[in-house]
Amino acid sequence: MEILLVVVVIGIIVMAALPQYVKAVERAKMRGALNSLMLVYTSQKRYKLDNGSYYSCQGTCSNASIYNALGITVDTAYFDYTIASTDPQNQDYTAEAIRKAGTCAGRKMIVTSGNGEINKECKVWLP
Repeated sequence: MEILLVVVVIGIIVMAALPQYVKAVERAKMRGALNSLMLVYTSQKRYKLDNGSYYSCQGTCSNASIYNALGITVDTAYFDYTIASTDPQNQDYTAEAIRKAGTCAGRKMIVTSGNGEINKECKVWLP
C-alpha cells in the first residue's frame, strides 16, 4: 500500500512538472532561432552597405544560401527561414523563422529592416 501511495505521489508530481518542462524546452529552441534572426538583421545591414539593397531568397531559404549571401549560419534544426523583400527596389525586407514541429508548429518569429524588434506569434515564447 505504501509503495502504491509513493507511485501515485510521484505520478502527480510528474504530471504537474511536465507542462513546465515542455515550455522550457520550447523556449530553449526559440532562443536559437531568436539569435539566428538577430544575426540576419545585423548581417543584412552589412549586405546593404556592400550591395545597395537587402538580400532576399525565394520561399524557404537554405542554410547554404544564407551563408553564401550573408556569411552566417542559422539554426535550421527546428525552424525554417524566409527572407523576403517588401518593396520592388529591395530596400526593405522581412525575415521569418517558422517553427517546424512541436508546441508552436507553424508559428513565426518575424524581424523587419525597420527596427530589429522581433515579433513572436507563439504565447510560449513570450516572457
